[in-house]
Amino acid sequence: MSLNPIGPIIVGAVIGLLSGFFGVGGGFLLTPTLNILLNIPYNIAVGSGLCQMIGTSTSGLKRHHRLGNISYKLGLIMLGGNIAGVLVGTRLLNRLKSMAQIRIGSVTVNALDLILNLIFTFLLLGIGVMMGLEAVRRSRREEEPEVRVKAPPPKIYIADQVQVSIPMILMAGFLIGTMTGLLGIGGGVVIMPIFVYLLGVPTKMAVGTSLFLVLCSALVGTIGHALSGNVS
Repeated sequence: MSLNPIGPIIVGAVIGLLSGFFGVGGGFLLTPTLNILLNIPYNIAVGSGLCQMIGTSTSGLKRHHRLGNISYKLGLIMLGGNIAGVLVGTRLLNRLKSMAQIRIGSVTVNALDLILNLIFTFLLLGIGVMMGLEAVRRSRREEEPEVRVKAPPPKIYIADQVQVSIPMILMAGFLIGTMTGLLGIGGGVVIMPIFVYLLGVPTKMAVGTSLFLVLCSALVGTIGHALSGNVS
């Protein structure tokens, strides 16, 4: 597969700017952009995108570490479920990669492209809604949102008067890890609302800790996809 390096350089530069600002690795934009604009197969876009994400998340992580915005206790517990999810997501992608093409009327499409395009469409719509709700909350200068979910025990303190449920952390980590392995996203856009709205983590701590998880997810995902031949 021949590829003009200018395209990936421009895409990487633009996506990289988003990482430090929003606490995300940018994979939710990078993976579909590589496929749709640069015509890179989805399995290669997922694996290579995770590899690139290691660099973007590391640069943002350094700044938040200096500011003390990272709860390593929360991040390490969540990582247990996250690693398991990444492995599951990677296997799902490899299974989709081996599927035959799908015929819709007179058009024949790749099964992997069709399924991932549908997933990314709904994911981006959901992200747009969440960003809109967050913008409204900030414009009204509202306090940190209260936790709306009654979380099961056992629980741990990650900061003064901030207590989170270990089972919920592990389940959230598994969900996000599965998305990482399947879609090539670090999960920052999903981690943030889970941290803030479900677990009650302060926003600044949520941003820093999400970048820590994005980096760890990207490392595990890159290794898994490299072994499957999905990294260019």
